[in-house]
Amino acid sequence: MVCALFPSVPLLALTATANKQDRKEIREVLGLSDCVDITVSPDRKNIFYEKYFRKGSDAESIESILKPLAESLLSLRADHPITIVNLPLKWCGSAYALFSSILLRKQYYPENAPPLSQKIVCLDSIMHPRRTK
Repeated sequence: MVCALFPSVPLLALTATANKQDRKEIREVLGLSDCVDITVSPDRKNIFYEKYFRKGSDAESIESILKPLAESLLSLRADHPITIVNLPLKWCGSAYALFSSILLRKQYYPENAPPLSQKIVCLDSIMHPRRTK
């Protein structure tokens, strides 16, 4: 499904909980016919996990967590470390608007590049059905 919509965009699917059957189902749902399944620990010196707790309303939380990241990206540009942000699907539009308002035309690299027609794909709720009983 996602690959059909964005055929030229590389896709990274991450999970910390999927067993072999779940990973097979994820590959099928996403249409990943030619992919690499890495099942080793990602614990590396250059990879780390940070968790931020929300404070205040949803809008205040998004801004307090993502604004420093957007400002760092504006400052470091292509030298900014690769960062994956996992947030609920309902917040993706607000996150995109926040980054756009801070980065402005500098969100495109190189700076004179035209705006992308496919801007953001947020997959959290698509591939993480709630399985709590």
